[in-house]
Amino acid sequence: MKHKAQSEDLVTKSFLRSELDDLKKEIDDRAQTYRDQILSKLDGTMGEFETMRQENIIGTHQISNLQQASDNHEKRIKHLEKTQPIV
Repeated sequence: MKHKAQSEDLVTKSFLRSELDDLKKEIDDRAQTYRDQILSKLDGTMGEFETMRQENIIGTHQISNLQQASDNHEKRIKHLEKTQPIV
């Protein structure tokens, strides 16, 4: 014997669409919250990377200047050693 379904037990397309739209909105809201948290954390990290990059550029420039000065001093010392009489 077949059992007739009650009208309140039927799921209509509009009801199903409504429920799925609500679920989609809730998922999007949660995803947006997580994206915001992740991007906020990345902002701090990227700031630190930028600072490290700038310090690296400055350090490289300073080392280059020191090497040029050292080379210049070496040339001057060799020239002085050649011109000074040995005592």
